[in-house]
Amino acid sequence: MKKLLTILLFILPIFSIGQQIVSLCTESLLKEYFVNPYTNIAWTINPEISMNVDNNIVYITYSDIGTYVLTATYFNEACEHSDKIIIDVIQCLETMLYIPTSFTPNYDEVNDYFGAYGLNLNSFNMRIYNRWGELLFESNDLNNRWDGYYFGHPSQIDVYTYVIIYQDNKNRFFQETSTFTLTR
Repeated sequence: MKKLLTILLFILPIFSIGQQIVSLCTESLLKEYFVNPYTNIAWTINPEISMNVDNNIVYITYSDIGTYVLTATYFNEACEHSDKIIIDVIQCLETMLYIPTSFTPNYDEVNDYFGAYGLNLNSFNMRIYNRWGELLFESNDLNNRWDGYYFGHPSQIDVYTYVIIYQDNKNRFFQETSTFTLTR
């Protein structure tokens, strides 16, 4: 699975960067670095990947997850200086979201709260409404779940609606809207 990683190089001298360690998902397509376009720079890289330099833009093609080292050597008549950019290509973790269909807020320590359960989400918002469209609960925290109370009073046994908007680890937004049952 060949992927293209683009590293843009301009503006600051390479010797001001120092060693950089960058972690990228295999889904990543773009990463930026800043190097002065007026200096003389020689590029070397792991033999496992290919590189093309065009107008101070370095294109790197890698074939698998792993660690790759890009070395930039600045040189002129007076000095020579090298810096390394370590590119750690990791497997992207899938975003998962589970939303139950009922809960029992009866304080038996089993299923007492309603909320989503998920992994690898960048953002999360959950709103819970009663059958008349009144907002009963809202949370931007995946771990903050509804206890079945509204203004200090237990909500009635009924069917409720949730709207969950979340962003996955690939920065895509999704909306889940459905119902669940509160039983006691």
